[in-house]
Parts: sequence; structure tokens; C-alpha cells
Amino acid sequence: MKKTDLTPSTQDCDPSGGSKGDALHPVAVEIIYWLKRKQSLTAKKLAYETCTRRDTIKRHLRKLVADGIVRRHGRGKGTWYTL
Repeated sequence: MKKTDLTPSTQDCDPSGGSKGDALHPVAVEIIYWLKRKQSLTAKKLAYETCTRRDTIKRHLRKLVADGIVRRHGRGKGTWYTL
């Protein structure tokens, strides 16, 4: 199996940020990577680490929280996320 076969393709994702099937969007995979590495991060810090707009990070975080992959702590600007 080639390395590219293991990486989710953007072709597998719809424009709303949701995924078809069980594949995660590449931004969601990156969020999980950084949360494993740093243990807890805010949306702002995740945006910085991934070089992605904060609103995009927040959209993916909402889906990951709803799917039970990521846990949300706090409210508003003080919100941080863990696995």
C-alpha cells in the first residue's frame, strides 16, 4: 500500500467540511495530531499550528466534538480542546 493510500483525500470530502464515509478531512486529521502532541489547545492556537483560518478550525472542532473524538472544555474565548 502506498503512503498516499493512507492519507485522506480532499476528493472524499464535501464542501461543507463533512466527510463521506468514515474518512476524516485533512484539517481534522491535523487537529487530532496537534492535540495528541500538545494535549490541550485553544482554537486560536490550533489555527496557528495548522496555518488554517480560525473559523475553519472551529467548524472542524464542532464536528469532532459531536462525533466524540475531541472533548471541549470551557466556553467562549477561554475554550480549550483535548482528546
